[in-house]
Amino acid sequence: PAGVTVTLDLNGNTITSNDGTAYYIDNDGNLTITDSSTDKNGGITVAQTSTSNTSNVQCINNDAALTVEKGNLTASSKGGTAYAIYSKGSSVTLNGGNFAANYNNKDGVYQAQPLGFGGTNATVTINNDVTVTAMSISEKLSTRCATIYTMSSSDNLQVTINGGTFTSTRTVGNNGASVLRAAGEKVKVTIKG
Repeated sequence: PAGVTVTLDLNGNTITSNDGTAYYIDNDGNLTITDSSTDKNGGITVAQTSTSNTSNVQCINNDAALTVEKGNLTASSKGGTAYAIYSKGSSVTLNGGNFAANYNNKDGVYQAQPLGFGGTNATVTINNDVTVTAMSISEKLSTRCATIYTMSSSDNLQVTINGGTFTSTRTVGNNGASVLRAAGEKVKVTIKG
């Protein structure tokens, strides 16, 4: 709920949705995700298995403030675009974790974009202990595969990358694999690490 501060401790557990839910967690407050387990192997996994369902698939839909300390967030789709995090909120801080998006439909026209950011006057900070992976299997040239995507609705969005590992792979076709896909008004991306 709006204005509420919540910490979700995965504690080594994985929250799973296989029914193609548009998003699993909808954040309108101040949400922190962490994993206090020894192995740090907890996560959130969302999968859309129908090619006829073209709605976006998101582990987290953020409309406010989100911090991820640890966690494995994976979104997979055969229909719509797959996002681990889709944010139009005021802030996102990623201090650690693995974020992945997979699009597996060779005839599809949608995307694998683990981190999608938008909003007005929003800030995004990505720190050292972060791994982001995008994979697309599609023969359509319009399909994109980017680890970070700034949306066309962005206005004065600031993204700061202090470190991390970013991998984008398109296994079918010859177009559209990138680390950063930027759109929007007054988007500023700063890479320090």
